This record gives sequence, structure tokens and C-alpha cells, in this order.
Amino acid sequence: MDGVAENPIVTEAKELARFYIQTKVSNRNLTPPSKTAATLQRTANELLERHQYFFTGMFNRLQISPETSYTTFKNVADEMLKDQPVNWGRVVALYAFAGRIAFHFREQNPEGAETFGEFLGKYVGGNLEGWIKENGGWETLNNVFRKDQPVEITFRNGLIFTAAALVIAATILKLIY
Repeated sequence: MDGVAENPIVTEAKELARFYIQTKVSNRNLTPPSKTAATLQRTANELLERHQYFFTGMFNRLQISPETSYTTFKNVADEMLKDQPVNWGRVVALYAFAGRIAFHFREQNPEGAETFGEFLGKYVGGNLEGWIKENGGWETLNNVFRKDQPVEITFRNGLIFTAAALVIAATILKLIY
């Protein structure tokens, strides 16, 4: 990086992405490196579990392959963030969707699945850095998705819009491919 320090929000986006993707492709029980990593892991996993049919259906409709996974993720993420206001639910949904892709390809392409964490971190850091900073930084995720509060309550509005955006994105991408 030529001696220029990376923005801490971008650095954390990458660290969170590497950790979360590693938890999805590894058979080991990994200890989260921070409270925010634990919150993101818990929340994204709960989102995937509670809405597994939605994510599986979307995944199948998109016909994602190892060769198209990066492009497909970027297209879905771009579409999801294009016309809708960003919220923490959307941020978690990006990590969850990327985790679902990496999990699917962990046996076919383990190296590619792990490098997906780098891609995810760069995408979130590059596209959402300003929003994350304006909304209190990554620590805010711990307050929005408190451990003592069911995720469904927090996701109530954000998830409805996120799900709609993902369905729309999947539909558009299906028409393109």
C-alpha cells in the first residue's frame, strides 16, 4: 500500500469478511476475533437459518458456478444497494449471501471459497465505507443486533426490504443470463 495506512473501516470490513467466510468453509469451530465478528457471525447465520429456503431458492435460480460466483455476487450486491437505502440488515445480508456462496463451493473449490472473503471485504469496504462511518462504525452492529434481542425484531423492516431487493436482483440477473 505504499506506506499509506488503510482506513480502519475498510480494514475491519476485510477482517470480518475473512473470518465469516472462513467459518462457512471450515469444519472447525473458530473463535471470533472481536465482539463485532461474533455479532456478524451470529446474525448472518441466524438470517441464513431462518430464511434458508429463500437463500437456497435464489442461489438455485441464479445458477451460480465457481466461475461466475464473484460476478454474480457483485451484480446482486450492486442491485441490492442501487436504489434502496443502506441499513445494517443489508450489510449483514451481503455477508450472509457471500457466506452461502462460499459454503456451496467449499468442496469443489476450497481456495476460491476462501478468497471469496477477500472479495467480500473489498466490496463492502469499497462500497459501504462512507455509510458505515456515518452510522457509527462497525461497533454499531453490536448495538443494532444485541445478543439479548431476537434478530427478527431488528430485521423486521430491513429484512423485508432486503429480501425484496434480493428477489428483484435475482430475477433481473436470471433475465440477463
